[in-house]
Amino acid sequence: MKHATADTLSRLEPLLKKLRANARLKEKKNGIYYFKSKAFLHFHEEADEIFADVKKSRHRNLPA
Repeated sequence: MKHATADTLSRLEPLLKKLRANARLKEKKNGIYYFKSKAFLHFHEEADEIFADVKKSRHRNLPA
């Protein structure tokens, strides 16, 4: 399963816009988000499906 391409991420633009609005998340590369210094969320694609990988954290104050 490969990382989502720019074309695939463009299909998720409404969601990505909301993620970018969260000041606690940093988008270091297109579609790859960090919480504090840890990778938190990124997207993969396979055929016509898009998958999100979300890292579970022990922090109590995760982004809403």
